[in-house]
Amino acid sequence: MPTCRDIITRALRKARVYAAGEEPSAEDMADGLDELQNLYEQWGSGGMFGRLSDVHTNADYEASPGERVVLTEDATVTIPETIYDDGSDYPPYDLSFIEVIAPDSVTRYLYSGGRWVEIGALGLDDEAPLANRGRGGLAACLALAYAEEFGAEVGPGVARQAAAFKTALSLKMGSDAARTAPDYF
Repeated sequence: MPTCRDIITRALRKARVYAAGEEPSAEDMADGLDELQNLYEQWGSGGMFGRLSDVHTNADYEASPGERVVLTEDATVTIPETIYDDGSDYPPYDLSFIEVIAPDSVTRYLYSGGRWVEIGALGLDDEAPLANRGRGGLAACLALAYAEEFGAEVGPGVARQAAAFKTALSLKMGSDAARTAPDYF
């Protein structure tokens, strides 16, 4: 599985900031990790992984996928490893998202590749969430974000690759999770 470092390096090359064979600086890698985390956060909070239901509590709570838990006091939120429903248990659906808003912090979790990943705690050598769905597409999305920051230009192929990746995510292609779409009557 590609690491965050691999995705960032590929994105910098797609954005034409670095040429093949050149190694990004430590500063550019740190900026890239921050931008990658921002992508995951925007996608999750913006509904890419489904609409979030708000839960307000002041007590310890076990979150469910698809919830935004707002804590009014100091409490512990447990992220579930197993979902119990109708007498059976199963792992969370791939692309599940949980957001926890405490009085002094916001923590976001994405279920990708069979495990929960705390978006804000990612390191350069950690596996990149969603890279199992297409490392080139994920790098293309990051390259688009990078291009503006560096004043670089991405080609139309990179833009198409990023759009296709985001479309597949929003439609949950390759996931057994139910699609979330509004009902029209």
